[in-house]
Amino acid sequence: MVGLAPWPLVAIHLNLLPNGRVIAWDQFATGVSVPYLWDPVTSGFTPAPTNDGPEPVLLGPHSAQGRALLVAGGELNTQANTANSFVGLNSGHIFDPATNTWTSTPNMAYGRWYPNLTTLPDGRVLTLVGDTTCQACIAAIPEIYDPVANTWTQLTQRLERHTVYPYSYVLPDGRVLVTGTAEEPTATSVLNVVTQTWSTVDARLIDGGSAAMYLPGKFMKAGTSSDTVAPVTSSVANTTCWT
Repeated sequence: MVGLAPWPLVAIHLNLLPNGRVIAWDQFATGVSVPYLWDPVTSGFTPAPTNDGPEPVLLGPHSAQGRALLVAGGELNTQANTANSFVGLNSGHIFDPATNTWTSTPNMAYGRWYPNLTTLPDGRVLTLVGDTTCQACIAAIPEIYDPVANTWTQLTQRLERHTVYPYSYVLPDGRVLVTGTAEEPTATSVLNVVTQTWSTVDARLIDGGSAAMYLPGKFMKAGTSSDTVAPVTSSVANTTCWT
């Protein structure tokens, strides 16, 4: 059994890389403004700053055969400048864990503070929502990154009624299911990427502060959603499954 190990940062976001290391972004209060690589074998930490300085704060997997990580959107470090809160970056960055280097993608059409990234079956990456310039200013038009063409493309239909932190998953048939968001209960929607159309598959507002796909096509939500700037409330112990 491995004991407790001290970290120099509070990992508000992290991803497991193909080589077994972990890349993590810090919680703002500690003042660490760059991502760090953690090696579980040596327990060592190595900074991995992006080329142009901003701190992207939400990551998602993207891959050419599982070798790279795509980071899109985020915000500048808010500890020094709270005016950046809810103002989304439109930049994209790809991290190569084999060389510990970053490359930039073209910019997205919209800045996105706390969007979500979902890798599609064909290797492209879907990004949903995120704040643009204020807390209620949502980037409702989804965009897709194509790693072969190195381009971002806007879809044609808006995703309505969803705030930041969406829970999105690829269904066995290739469509994308959005079970809700972390900040408020929402209906369950499906995106057909081929036809670029949305449909509501469950109109119930099922709450949940977290969600997971525990088997292909089977999902679970637990706890209570909460707005990041709303008064703190007690979470409930409910768990709901959906298929």
